[in-house]
Amino acid sequence: MSATDPNYTVDEAIGPFRDASEWFVSVLRRVDDEQWSQPGLGEWTVLELASHASRAYTTVAEYLTPTGEIDVASPADYFGRAIPDAAVNAEIAERGRREAAQLADDPVGAVEGRAARTFALIEAAPVGSVCVSRGGTIALGDFLATRVVELSVHTLDLIDALDLDGPEPPPAAARVSVSVLGALAARQSAGVLLRALTGRLALPRGFSVFP
Repeated sequence: MSATDPNYTVDEAIGPFRDASEWFVSVLRRVDDEQWSQPGLGEWTVLELASHASRAYTTVAEYLTPTGEIDVASPADYFGRAIPDAAVNAEIAERGRREAAQLADDPVGAVEGRAARTFALIEAAPVGSVCVSRGGTIALGDFLATRVVELSVHTLDLIDALDLDGPEPPPAAARVSVSVLGALAARQSAGVLLRALTGRLALPRGFSVFP
């Protein structure tokens, strides 16, 4: 695993992914019935945000295949390719609204079911499995690292939307997320990041490398 642009084996990524998943579900369990329709993120409600975040599970099932030629070099490379344009952003927003209906009757139970099915698929996946996404073919371990980032970031969004006190991200999931997004930031804004990390510059308002 490179310190500058990390790669992950399945064994390295599965623990942080499980931690991020348990944290995500624990926050969902704190949502009251009336809060699901409250504002979540941007134009999404809390339910729609939860539905979008749960694609961290469904994309594994959708993309997983036993073998393939990898052309996405790392989790940071995946996110670098995945940064959407306005049309894709609109598609993602609409999909979040549409797919939320699949969770409406029992959001927490539906997400727990998705998680259980996904972890079963990962455990059964043969060595060398890959995920074939719209952005290219990526090693399963590296793709799981991107799912850690997705769950970690959107669980923070849920905590903010619900005005909850904590809990903080699980340490292993936070480390993976910071490593992946730090590698992406270093590609795009290394000088800005260096100054910010050493207290020599405040990050510009709205600075983000997350798609």
